[in-house]
Parts: sequence; C-alpha cells; structure tokens
Amino acid sequence: EPQRQGLCGLHAANALMQRQDISQSEMNRVAARLDKAENRLIEHRRRNHVLHKVTGGRAGFKLERDRNRSSSGDFSIQVLRTALEPRGVRLLAAGGADCGWEPWGFLVHRRGHWSAVRKIGAHDFWVDLDSTLPRPRLLSAQEVHLLFAGVPHRGGEGLVFSVEGAAPPSPEKVRRGVFRLDVNLQKRSAALQS
Repeated sequence: EPQRQGLCGLHAANALMQRQDISQSEMNRVAARLDKAENRLIEHRRRNHVLHKVTGGRAGFKLERDRNRSSSGDFSIQVLRTALEPRGVRLLAAGGADCGWEPWGFLVHRRGHWSAVRKIGAHDFWVDLDSTLPRPRLLSAQEVHLLFAGVPHRGGEGLVFSVEGAAPPSPEKVRRGVFRLDVNLQKRSAALQS
C-alpha cells in the first residue's frame, strides 16, 4: 500500500495483513473511542490526585484532545493494537519476555513513521513493506536479528513490536496490488550462511 498523507500506521497494518483490511474511518473510530476512555479515566473522581502526580504539583496541565491520532493522520500503538486484535493479531514489545512464540511480522516506529516487516512464504524470507519504499525489500539476516532483539532494522532509535497470532496467508500468486518476490533460493541461502 503506497504512502498517502500521514497514514503510515494504517498502511503498515494493511501491509501486515497483505490486503486493504482496515479503513481510515475504522482507525479514526478506534482512536476516538480510546481518547474518550482515557479522558474518562483522568477526569474521574481522583482527578486532582492524578493531575498532581502527573504534573509534579505544577499548574498548567492540559489534556491533548486527540492523543491517539495526529493532525496529519498518524495513529498511536494503542490504535494499531486495538484495530488488529479482532483479526487475531497481537502486538508485543519485541525482544521482551512476553513473546510466547515466533513472530511472523514486526511493526517498527522510527522517526515518526510506522513501517511493517513480514515473513513471506515457508522459506523464512523477511520483507520490509514500508509504504515509502517503491517496492518491498528483502531483509538481510542481520536486519532480521536486530528486529528480534527489538532494534529497528534501519538503525537508530525507535520502537519495535513483534506481530503474533493468526498470520494471514502470504501472497503466493501475482494479483493486483501484490508484488511477487522472485528470489534465487541458492543465492539467498548462501548469503544467509555468510
């Protein structure tokens, strides 16, 4: 899914699912519902105690209206988690003890941008599905190891979330909107061994 506006979180979620499964309006509804729930928690009966703890007793604390989506259209990790849960997908901090099994993908947030990395097929190929790339990019073994350790595969600071649960089928056939990755298996396995 190519990048449009600031909707990289939406594009990353759909890239993981390998189809346009989640809409912008669904993500907006999830963000609004989360914002409303968070506001209720903060504004409830212990509001003064919470405000004192959060602000260290200083005045001038203001709630942001839309904390789970930016004005440019980007979404928080809470929105992504909530939108993917009904599809049987869980997002966990990569490299942490919470990982119950081998992830089939990663969501990476780096420099204000979400991108998806996904295992394709039964051959253990990992592909960078970043919506700003002209086409999917095959990852090296070193880049995959970084992701498993919770480090962004392109270096620098960022957040990495492992994707677990029901993996949607990998693209096997060439169809509209899906790139077929033609990879020489002998060349790929030689590169992984070095």
